[in-house]
Amino acid sequence: MYSNSTKISISICIWSFLMVIGAVGTFTFTGVFCEELGNSDPVQLALFLIFGAGCFSLVVIYVRKLMFFATISKLERIFNADEDGYIPLDEAVSETGEPGVKLIKITRKAISRRYMINLNYDAANKAFLLSDKVKEAHSVHSGVPEDRKFIGIICPGCAANLKVRLKTSASCPYCGREIIASE
Repeated sequence: MYSNSTKISISICIWSFLMVIGAVGTFTFTGVFCEELGNSDPVQLALFLIFGAGCFSLVVIYVRKLMFFATISKLERIFNADEDGYIPLDEAVSETGEPGVKLIKITRKAISRRYMINLNYDAANKAFLLSDKVKEAHSVHSGVPEDRKFIGIICPGCAANLKVRLKTSASCPYCGREIIASE
C-alpha cells in the first residue's frame, strides 16, 4: 500500500463540502450581481463580484484536488504491480501519461503531505524507490557496499521517509540534509 487512503478520503470529504458551499455561493453571488448590475452603487457590485470569485475558487481548488488524487491512484497501481521496488521515472511517465516534471512534483507533494507512504524519489537516478520492496542492491546504488541492508530513516530536516544502507551516509533528496544511517 502506497497511498494513505484514510487521509485521502477525509480530504475528499472536506473538499467536497467546501465545493458545495463554493458552488452555492458562486450561483448566489452571480445572480445577485446580475440583478444589481443596473444599480449605481459600484462598491456593492464590487463586493458581490469579489465574494462570487472567492466561492468559484473553492470549486476550482476542488477539481484540482480530484485530479491530484487521481494521479496518486494511477501511481499506486503502478507501484503495487512492481516487484523489485525500483521504478524508473520514464516507466511511470509512460504508464500514467503525465509529464515527468509534473509526476515528480505531485509525488513530492504527496509524500510531504503524507498522502503517499513507503515511497521515495531518487532525483539523482530519476527513479522511485519503494521502501517495502527494496531488498537487494540495484545498479543505481553503485559505490555503496552491497552487503549492507537498507534501513528506513526519517529525515530530521524535512521528515521524509528514506531508505539508506546501514552504516552509510546519504543526502536527503528533498532538503539536502546529510543523513547517517547508524544502527
